[in-house]
Amino acid sequence: MASCLSEELACSICLSLFTEPVVLLCGHSFCRECISKFLFNQPQCPTCRGPAQAQDLRSSHVLKTLVEKAKETTKQKLEYRLDKERAEFLCLEHDEKLKLFCITDQQLICVICRDSHKHDRHQFKPVSEASALVKTELQNLISKISTDTEALHTLVSRQEQLISKTKERSAELQTLVSSEFKKMYAFLRKKEKDLQDKVKNDEEEALQKMNQNLNNIQEAKAENKKITDTLTQILKMTDTEPLLKMWSEDGEAKAAKASFQPKNNKFRVEEPELHLGPYESHLQMFVWKEMIQVLPNSTQSTNTFTEQHYWEVYVGVQSDWELGLPDTYLKNGSGQFQVLASGRSTSLEVKTKPQKVGLYLNCLKKELSFYNADTMELMHTATFSSSLPVCVHFSLGKRRHNPLVIYKY
Repeated sequence: MASCLSEELACSICLSLFTEPVVLLCGHSFCRECISKFLFNQPQCPTCRGPAQAQDLRSSHVLKTLVEKAKETTKQKLEYRLDKERAEFLCLEHDEKLKLFCITDQQLICVICRDSHKHDRHQFKPVSEASALVKTELQNLISKISTDTEALHTLVSRQEQLISKTKERSAELQTLVSSEFKKMYAFLRKKEKDLQDKVKNDEEEALQKMNQNLNNIQEAKAENKKITDTLTQILKMTDTEPLLKMWSEDGEAKAAKASFQPKNNKFRVEEPELHLGPYESHLQMFVWKEMIQVLPNSTQSTNTFTEQHYWEVYVGVQSDWELGLPDTYLKNGSGQFQVLASGRSTSLEVKTKPQKVGLYLNCLKKELSFYNADTMELMHTATFSSSLPVCVHFSLGKRRHNPLVIYKY
């Protein structure tokens, strides 16, 4: 029962009796210092994973009282056991005081025990000397534990610092990604508007021409209808004399006849074509090229490098090339891919031979990564030991099928 109570009064983080017990909103209790450190890295309860904040901590006076009582009970039990041991500090077999300590068996014995066959050829020490040896051993053990604890404390501090730095780095990268995508979104929205405005303007110009042509055709059609109506009315006349008179003299019929001229050969159907030029068939490619020019890499083109850079090298069907740094590079020798770094060679299994190879140089981490630029699949990441700045090494071998083409971003 006492053991169960002690477990209930133990902090699940340090596994010891509560020190300044506090309770979270979810009802779980911990030492104030233990949970404060935990919440600094993870804002949640270690037991139920419910949300928790440092400001949610509330002192538990009930637990504090129970812990103090448990400690008092433990203290009383220890004192009782010591008293009992003092009372029983006699050899159970010979009823003599235990004045000696058997080094061999690591137990207290009396003088009679020393001379018994059981302890024949054993080593003995007086209780006082043995006690001093045990204390020395305990002190050494405590010293080792203390040293180990200090080392663990250093590791904890370093790990906490790295956790904090990782969070900061993550926030920086997220900000960078958001910033760069905002630039791309802004460019794409403007390009979209420009192209849509072009289509709309072309549409308006085309419609203006077609509507004007339509109006002209309809006017000609109306003139023909007017003449047709006049002639139709004359045809309806039943008297021949008035009909012939109107036709022969300067009447409506003669005027209508004189005014008619075929008009269909004067007009044609306007068929203006709306198009976007190369954007229509290769919109993504041309917009991407423009975006690369509008949002260039901040680093200048140079022969030596100290920051982060990315290139793509067109290798095509070439089967003999080396790409990378002078001492760290990817090599293709007759279809066999190898990475040479720090004097070591690593063979790569490449399922699809790349037409373009991407190289990402991270001078801060001293890493060089190789990609299949056609699919952006990572082929390998190597660590280089060259001091900064570094130079690049691009070679397509002696038997070239194509010139060396490099794209720098």
